[in-house]
Amino acid sequence: MDEGKIKGTIRFYGTPAEEKFFGKLWRARAGLFDDLDACLDWHPADHTEADVQSSLALVDFTVEFFGQAAHASADPWNGRSASDALELYTHGINAYREHIKPTVRIHYHIQDGGQVVNVVQS
Repeated sequence: MDEGKIKGTIRFYGTPAEEKFFGKLWRARAGLFDDLDACLDWHPADHTEADVQSSLALVDFTVEFFGQAAHASADPWNGRSASDALELYTHGINAYREHIKPTVRIHYHIQDGGQVVNVVQS
């Protein structure tokens, strides 16, 4: 291209949030790559190779819990706590760790655990 024999444009994109939120996927969905003829992709490592080996690839999913809000002091018996359901779920995940192979990795992240402590969380 520098010599004028090939016409085109080279762009470089960094890819944030690659391990959890799949940055390239969101950029593709937004149309960022629509005008490309080719895309060369690279994931940092201690060496460069065409890799077809298995890895500890990420399987990501979202779980939502729904309950019924109630004031935790005045009316807790009418509440159905989504936070309690979340705690039971994560306890189950943690108990499961004993029964999986040492090469498996399990992580979780709580995005919204409620806003205040004196309310049964919906």
